Amino acid sequence: MKKTKIETILTYLILVFLIFISVVTFSFFWPLEEANAAILSTNFASTAEWKSPERVAIIKLQEEAAARERKAEAQRAERELEKERAKQVIEPAPVFVPVIVSFEDELLNLINTYRKEKGKIVFENDKALSKSASDKGKAMDNKSLLGKISKEFAPAEGSFALSGELIACSNKSAKEVLSYFKANKESNALILSDKYHEAGVGKHPFIGKDDKGTFLDCNAVVIRLVGVR
Repeated sequence: MKKTKIETILTYLILVFLIFISVVTFSFFWPLEEANAAILSTNFASTAEWKSPERVAIIKLQEEAAARERKAEAQRAERELEKERAKQVIEPAPVFVPVIVSFEDELLNLINTYRKEKGKIVFENDKALSKSASDKGKAMDNKSLLGKISKEFAPAEGSFALSGELIACSNKSAKEVLSYFKANKESNALILSDKYHEAGVGKHPFIGKDDKGTFLDCNAVVIRLVGVR
């Protein structure tokens, strides 16, 4: 009898324990189930809202607006590029303009180059002497070439100025005229003289005779030199 009573008590205790376990388990998992159900419900609602015609129309409008903005930005960039291109000035191709040097200047430059080669100071180009030389050539036209190819003049009374003169009758280049002067001992010495510091070259058409009576048709080239003794 006593054994049966103990068994009954144990049975009740086990039942109570099982009921307790069931209650605890139910109370733990029931909120999770509700949360999962709520999440699923929200997802379904969101999916339904995303796929709704209104939502699709809004998305389409947004995509079209973004496409228009990208196109407008590209057009603005193209216009700015065109403006920059328009600002660029196309430089014309350089035009070669030959420097024309007169016969007189070329001859004096050649004489100065020759003097530098010989360690001499170059002549200064004196425009007044050039005019005087040109006037001398003009004065000889239709007459005769006066004197020798080169000569030096004694200074006037009370003057310290020295002067020299070279004359050639030639239709050739300045380089050939210089060669003509260099080939003559006296004219070459005059060109390289240290006594003169300024020079002027003149040229004028000449028709006439030389000091030997030979008829000439050429350019009278006159070089005049000035220095100080």
